[in-house]
Amino acid sequence: MKKKLAFFLGSDVPASTQTLFTNLTALISDRFDIDFVGFYGEEKFYDDANEVIYDYPSKKGIGRTYNSSRVLKHYIENHDPDLIVLTHKQSVYCIPFLFSTDHQRSIIRLNGDTFNQYKDRFYESKINRLKVFFTTKIFTRMLLKRSLGVIVQTEYMFEECEKRGIDPQKMKILPLPIDTDKFKKVDKRKKSKLRDEQKIPKDDILALIIGTKSTIKRRHLLDKLLKNSNGLNHIKFMIIGDTKSGKKLSEEYDNVIYEGFVDHDSINKYYQAGDFLLHFSDSEGLPTTFQEATACGLPIIAKKANYNRGLNISKFSDIDELEKMLKDEVWKSADSYVTPGLSKEEYIDFFKSMIERKEQN
Repeated sequence: MKKKLAFFLGSDVPASTQTLFTNLTALISDRFDIDFVGFYGEEKFYDDANEVIYDYPSKKGIGRTYNSSRVLKHYIENHDPDLIVLTHKQSVYCIPFLFSTDHQRSIIRLNGDTFNQYKDRFYESKINRLKVFFTTKIFTRMLLKRSLGVIVQTEYMFEECEKRGIDPQKMKILPLPIDTDKFKKVDKRKKSKLRDEQKIPKDDILALIIGTKSTIKRRHLLDKLLKNSNGLNHIKFMIIGDTKSGKKLSEEYDNVIYEGFVDHDSINKYYQAGDFLLHFSDSEGLPTTFQEATACGLPIIAKKANYNRGLNISKFSDIDELEKMLKDEVWKSADSYVTPGLSKEEYIDFFKSMIERKEQN
């Protein structure tokens, strides 16, 4: 009889993360029974997986935390999975998992620079910063210590967890797998055709800026770059993501293209038409965009930050340095690389080892 894995998905899980997990579960469904546990009315995830959807109102604060706890308790009582995987660690799910879950079957996946999250400028009010500080410094740490296993995406987060007393024996660096049949490098002829489809001149240099939530992604830095610089008109900056700031920048600057929201099913065509990926955020886990860009052969230029420490990408400290890098066209000689993801065997081995660990405990 196959062991059962329950992937717990909440309403704040980005569509790209959901896609990656459906890709993963499709790969490993021959070895495990898969449940997707969601609430607040998520849509269908994966045809061969069982879906357990709890359509509670999307309440905030204590009400939402209480409902999350009810979901967990109800699901565990009725389905008795071998492992529960919290796929996208969000503050709102930390406390329900801490107090409502059998920790000897829980796998926690960290998806950002968790312990420094309270420093992010996105949390502008002192009250918000304080809430995030206590959640990440106390409750998340407690949850990680009690859990059966921990998935991190980079060496940096492994080190951050180890510093806080998390047992390294139960941690594993596991980037989510990218569909490399879809995200792959194309030849010049195909690239030229994609440029024609998107009405981008073949000789233009195309920088891709991908992601929603402009404040978190620090999209204001592009505005600062273009205001302060001269001689970057030969670069077209294409903003992909449903953000108001992207539209505003495209109206202000001739070399900014606002593409808006692009469905994940067709996003690969933009990578394949581009020349490099530009990323301003300084608080991430391992961005899906890094993996997808790498698989399509694009160099990455990103803001120097803790989370990308150790990644073989081009990094800038400030706008002046970025301006120089762009004028020097560093992407032409860059050999950027981020792992596109691991094989299904590595995930299977990890989940099997966690089940064995649970049984031993």
